[in-house]
Amino acid sequence: MRTFLILWLTPLALLGGWYGLSSNDISLGTTIFSRATHDQVFGIYANILNVEPEVLPGMLARTIIFDCFLVGLIIAYRKRAIILPWFKQRVLQRPA
Repeated sequence: MRTFLILWLTPLALLGGWYGLSSNDISLGTTIFSRATHDQVFGIYANILNVEPEVLPGMLARTIIFDCFLVGLIIAYRKRAIILPWFKQRVLQRPA
């Protein structure tokens, strides 16, 4: 499970770091983080998907949120033996 989370979180962290630096043109002396590269990459993706480049960040954010939801469901399913008794105890001890 730990490997799964690392393999899922690493690309998200790299994408988020690249997007944050390149959209604000914090190039750190490299061209990969420049705004020109940012615009070019999003232009290529926009052409592939046949949408406007301005729409892509929102689409990407919705996709990441959905992905996080799915990963959360997978983790909850795997940990259901721990979560269910905790939830039942929490609900039954709730004051009326």
